[in-house]
Amino acid sequence: MKITKIESIPVRVPLKGEWRISSGARTYSDYVIVKVYTDENIIGLGEASPVPRWAEETQGSIVYAIEKLINPSIIGMDPFQFDRINEKMDSLMQRNIFAKAAVDMALYDIAGKSLHVPVYKLIGGLYRKRVPLAFVTGIKTFQEAQKDIEKALQDGFKTFKIKVGNNISEDLDLVRQVRKCIGDNLEITVDANAGWETKEAIEAINRLDEYYLGAVEQPVQRWNIDGLREVRNSVRPAIMADESLFDLHDALMLIKHEAADIFNTYVSKGGGMANNQKVVAVAEAAGIPCLLGSMVELGIGTAAGLHFVAATKNVCLPNYIVGTLMHKDDIIEEEFELKDGCLEVPERDGLGVTLSDKKIEKYRVQ
Repeated sequence: MKITKIESIPVRVPLKGEWRISSGARTYSDYVIVKVYTDENIIGLGEASPVPRWAEETQGSIVYAIEKLINPSIIGMDPFQFDRINEKMDSLMQRNIFAKAAVDMALYDIAGKSLHVPVYKLIGGLYRKRVPLAFVTGIKTFQEAQKDIEKALQDGFKTFKIKVGNNISEDLDLVRQVRKCIGDNLEITVDANAGWETKEAIEAINRLDEYYLGAVEQPVQRWNIDGLREVRNSVRPAIMADESLFDLHDALMLIKHEAADIFNTYVSKGGGMANNQKVVAVAEAAGIPCLLGSMVELGIGTAAGLHFVAATKNVCLPNYIVGTLMHKDDIIEEEFELKDGCLEVPERDGLGVTLSDKKIEKYRVQ
């Protein structure tokens, strides 16, 4: 089997409401859907879900990278050559991980369809059938978040992640009221999205910990590894690395500096299935548990994340694969069923999702 063409489709899909974190807000997702064609008429699907201020890529840059650089360079290659194709993409351009990850997802989708197995069987086999999720709320008042939090309780969520880092008094009020709403037995984590300086982070976390935090995600800037270690050594809650962790080299650096207790990995942020498996393996060797984060993906990216968690033992904490719950619509035919705070991994061949031509037409950016 050989790759014959790659197509990139830019889409804009609205969110159910404003999504705000410490670095900004948005009400829609500008993503790129990728289709990799083969000479056996098997088409693989991938998704690039960039947020430019966070991931250094844009919808336009991803379309350019795929159409002008990746497409002409991997035509004729065997889609089963995962590492060779990743090596080829790395030789073409530094970083650009979301573009590369979208192609990588599509390769695994092709492989699964060709062999008539779900993707999780290609990356380790089924370790867990149901993938536990954490409920996530952006920066907002409790009154704005209350309805969604109460529904999340009814849906069986056991962990509640709160975006903070905007204003400490507002953060304190939100965490206090969420703790009161969910009770003492469920877990609260907070995520500053690199919004604090080191001393500010220590003070804020110690104040917020009055309401007993399970973990604090990325309290300081991504480059400030010494600051991350200082925060870790100065507070009680576990410290989770996100913006500081992209590839296995970042993982090794964080381990060497003893800067994090938990790793937040992504299929896309890690550069695809194969590369992110290396990140998780490095973490496991150091005794660091992982969870799978979210760029608020659409259905293809969500399916890729579910397969990854289903097959990977060390991704053992509640995950943030909540993008399909946050969009008004999707670009696939299937719907994911939320039950007891979990999603089940798709069982069909490949990623197990089908692109909706009607919805692509509706949301395509011309």
